[in-house]
Amino acid sequence: MQMRFRRYPGALALFLLLALFAPPAKADTTVADYVKMEKAAQANLLGSLLQSLADSLQANNREKEAECLSALYTVQSEARVARSPGMMDFLQSVDIARKGDPQSITVEEIIVRQMAQYCGAKATKKK
Repeated sequence: MQMRFRRYPGALALFLLLALFAPPAKADTTVADYVKMEKAAQANLLGSLLQSLADSLQANNREKEAECLSALYTVQSEARVARSPGMMDFLQSVDIARKGDPQSITVEEIIVRQMAQYCGAKATKKK
């Protein structure tokens, strides 16, 4: 894994920790299922999904997209406020879907939409 976390070295440790202890990503997790999970399970699932997607992008020589995904979920600290543009958008999207039809959208679809919106790329499907 060769992502660039130079600006935020602590984020790399957090990202790797989540990826190492996360079970393999379960495909097609609906928002309804996601919001029922405990916070630790949500973090593990999201970390696993992001790691799987980053690995897939890198395996397909799509380094820029992998770096964009990494930057999207890297925490940026200002004073005592930690922000991740991807996580903030993700949580907002989950909240919107939860209030609408949480069975009709998956966590994976939210991440793919973020990739298209922020990175200008589509996610690669694992074979």
